[in-house]
Amino acid sequence: MKLQDKIDAQKELAYETLTQAMGALQKVVNYQRELEASLTGPERSKVFLEKREAMKQIQEISVIVEKLEQ
Repeated sequence: MKLQDKIDAQKELAYETLTQAMGALQKVVNYQRELEASLTGPERSKVFLEKREAMKQIQEISVIVEKLEQ
């Protein structure tokens, strides 16, 4: 196997892993939205911040995925 083939295989594995991670984080965000709607006060603020952090992580991963697609 050529070195380029090994590189391409690892890129594909990274792509698959990252897209799965994005899907899992999106589920977390969806659950946090539901939870946030049922809470009030400091608990709601905490969930909101956690949701925002998960959304930021999704964005960061999507940038990497876009680079892998090139």
